Amino acid sequence: MSWYIVRLARRDDFDDIVEIEKDCILPGEAATKEQFEERYLKFQKHFYIIEYAGMVVGFVNGMVTDSEIVKDEMYKDASLHNEAGAYQTIFGLSIRKNYRGKGYARAIMDRFSEVAKKEGRKGIIVCCKEEMIPFFEKLGFELKGESESDLCGLKWYNMCKEIKQKSKHVYTSKIHTEDNRV
Repeated sequence: MSWYIVRLARRDDFDDIVEIEKDCILPGEAATKEQFEERYLKFQKHFYIIEYAGMVVGFVNGMVTDSEIVKDEMYKDASLHNEAGAYQTIFGLSIRKNYRGKGYARAIMDRFSEVAKKEGRKGIIVCCKEEMIPFFEKLGFELKGESESDLCGLKWYNMCKEIKQKSKHVYTSKIHTEDNRV
């Protein structure tokens, strides 16, 4: 992996994002340009792309919620985003086919995780197909079981990456003095 940048998505990235989505996801699963625009309007702070030499090679996005699992209605209704929620979702993590296996997915997920931690989230949640379980496990996600999702008639699985926040240490000191005056 050579020079790359992970940054917040911009509206002018949408054509690339839609192209990558259609290339990586089954037709019934893929979000439309209109859905991406709605998501962007509701939770643009949670929409990242990765660029290599000026070309968008991948993206990740997802709303914030208090739910411990990703639910099908979340994909359809961006207004369910709750900026104060405990969990960062992953709706899509896609890398162009010619750029897979080169560390781009890990790089963008490292940034996504770093931001979720800074925002004080309890974890990151994803609903994925069985073949993606080993990938997410390498990133620190734990399998939570089979999902109730019936998207495209496929079997889906819930996974979560717990985020350990540093405890805030409160330091106290007591100064003991003795007054030995005669």
